[in-house]
Amino acid sequence: MPVISVIIPAYNSENYLRECLDSVAGQEYGDFEVIVVDDGSEDGTTAVVEEYASRDRRFRLVRNSHNGVSGSRNLGLSLAGGEWIMFLDSDDCLYSLALGRLLKAASENRCEISVGRFYFGSYPKCCPPMMKGTDVLSSEEAIERMLYQNRADSSPCAKLFHKSVVASTMFEPGLRYEDLDWLYRVYDNADRIAFIHDLVYFYRDHAGSFINSFTPARLDVLKVTERIEGYMQERYPSLVAAARDRRLSANFNMLGLMETQCDADEFVERKEACWALIKKYRRDSLLNPKVRLRNKAGVLVSYLGRRWFRFFAGIIYRC
Repeated sequence: MPVISVIIPAYNSENYLRECLDSVAGQEYGDFEVIVVDDGSEDGTTAVVEEYASRDRRFRLVRNSHNGVSGSRNLGLSLAGGEWIMFLDSDDCLYSLALGRLLKAASENRCEISVGRFYFGSYPKCCPPMMKGTDVLSSEEAIERMLYQNRADSSPCAKLFHKSVVASTMFEPGLRYEDLDWLYRVYDNADRIAFIHDLVYFYRDHAGSFINSFTPARLDVLKVTERIEGYMQERYPSLVAAARDRRLSANFNMLGLMETQCDADEFVERKEACWALIKKYRRDSLLNPKVRLRNKAGVLVSYLGRRWFRFFAGIIYRC
């Protein structure tokens, strides 16, 4: 049976780490190794991993200086001995059938990547039912689905990757939205990608999550989506419209967060740049039948003007 390497970057993760590691230990598919990269934790993270490693040889602790999640994932990739790779964040969990179901989908459909679904919440959903059906897409189709955010996310989690498609594609250290920057390039390395309907991954949505507040680091998404548009212009001209819609969505999101969570005189130039791009790209997205309704609604609000956009953003983002 092929070995799956589960890579877990961990930094000050003791509050949720046991639940995370237990979820891997409880997998019905048992041919795995777990590489926990402790990224310079200052709490009890190291002791927790040492405890698991002492009683189960499949668990391994690797210490790293504080290089961030990208550096930790890259280190884990360099040490992985498995034929297949899975990423798991230290405050999240896998459902018990996750590894087996993802591997089965990849093997039966001759795919280099298989993709499952997330469950978002404060506590894991118990025993999610198995779902029937698998969509097998080309790399171009998978990238398009990701860019249009059409039942597809940009996280490396809840996915199983053959080592051949990730070995030479590293995460960029120091970049936020490193997931979005990484995944489309990995999809481009594959020929076939399987999307299953099963819930395989529990994402713990809590107040400390990166997605729940604005920081200047979040503006990296503007750079990343601009980079994606350039990549598609060179590699997939048919996906330029999808890349521009994803870039439009990023500018909507950042402008909304800045308008509601920053002082009026902060990031003025960034706000103006976001608004200018929204006005430039909104018509094409509005007329594009593949664009999701949420983006179209944002476009329609933008036509009312900046003041009304700010008003609706206040309702959405403060909630």
